[in-house]
Amino acid sequence: MVSAGASALPKPAVSHGGGLYDAVLRLRPDPRPYPHCRVRAEETCGLFSPSQLVYVAGSSAAGLLAYRTTVLLMVLSSAVQAIDVWKRYSSGWVLRDVSLDVRSVVAIYGANGSGKTTLVKILAGLVPPTRGEVRRPGRVGVALQQPMMHPDLTVEENLKFYAGALKADYREVVELFGLEKHLRAKFSHLSYGWRRRADLARALLGGPEALLLDEPMLGLDAEGRRAVAEVVRRFKGPAVVTASSMCDYMEVGAEAWFELREGTLRPTAPTCGPT
Repeated sequence: MVSAGASALPKPAVSHGGGLYDAVLRLRPDPRPYPHCRVRAEETCGLFSPSQLVYVAGSSAAGLLAYRTTVLLMVLSSAVQAIDVWKRYSSGWVLRDVSLDVRSVVAIYGANGSGKTTLVKILAGLVPPTRGEVRRPGRVGVALQQPMMHPDLTVEENLKFYAGALKADYREVVELFGLEKHLRAKFSHLSYGWRRRADLARALLGGPEALLLDEPMLGLDAEGRRAVAEVVRRFKGPAVVTASSMCDYMEVGAEAWFELREGTLRPTAPTCGPT
């Protein structure tokens, strides 16, 4: 079931919504590959998912891999759910009373500046809503328009870092996105399209329980777009894919489409070409 608008979802018995907490980091047995990685307590230096830690992502990198990480704790769910979510910045309201219950693949269409990226960040736990509530599975693969890979490391070093933290094998996603020839290239030296491919590969590491992809086709060639469409179709859901052009996303197999306009989410029918 996928729904938007007023939500009849029950309130949770326990909620941690709205609280931002620094992620706890654990020292690797051999930290030499990442010599500048700062350490707190005894947890892994990097991205991981303990029982109540639903998502961790790097922000404001300091040093080689010295990410200052924050996490939004939320009630865990088998679906990706937004319940009466509002978001306000200094310029005004970006999201207004957005409710969404995602159990399959959902595409959200909107013009540039309509709030799509803000909604994805809120669903991922990277940005708190001004009011409202978010629920989601234990670990979510997130790919934003701004990659989460360190620019001074090679593609392989980046993927090994994240894969090691998640205890995952990165070779399958390398093959899926055709990254073999670029593994030894420094991430910052790649073209925008190949940076997007590498970051999408990172988002798929470890078999996430849900996907949140912010305009994943942006900057990709035809082969890259086919790879993204195949990944989303194979994943089946829950997955949220945002789009500024419906034509590029017709092949992702979305069960439902919504339009984000003036901060509100409305069901819509996908169209491509002259109307």
